[in-house]
Order: sequence, then structure tokens, then C-alpha cells
Amino acid sequence: MSDQELWEEEGFSENQNLKWIAFHLSLLKSILVNSIDNASKYSLKLVILCLEVKQKRVTPLKSGANEVKSKASCKSS
Repeated sequence: MSDQELWEEEGFSENQNLKWIAFHLSLLKSILVNSIDNASKYSLKLVILCLEVKQKRVTPLKSGANEVKSKASCKSS
């Protein structure tokens, strides 16, 4: 028995089966695209969070270093 005969016996024509496969492939594609989009959004949020934390840590150190440098230049002059 051929595949087409089996499909027809089960009530599917070849065209219906291809439509069923195409529908599920498009559904799978949309799920994967959404997963990738969500993953990239989360990784972008993580990068932004890391930059914010880094900026908060670096900024006080820079301003403190500038204060020390300015005090040192005042003392030496």
C-alpha cells in the first residue's frame, strides 16, 4: 500500500497532509522566533543592567580619584 493510499484511507488527501505539515511548521517557526526575540530581550536587559552597575561602581571611583588628585595638586602648589 502506498503512502497516498494510507492517507486516503485515514481520510487525508496528500494536499490536506501538506497543509497540516505547513501549518505546524509555521507554528513552530513562530514559536522559535518568539523564543529568540525573548532571549535577546532578556540578554539586552542583562547587558543594560551590567552597564548600570558598572557605571555606579566606576563613577564614585573616578570622582574620588579626581578629588584626591585635586587635593594633591593644591598641596604641591
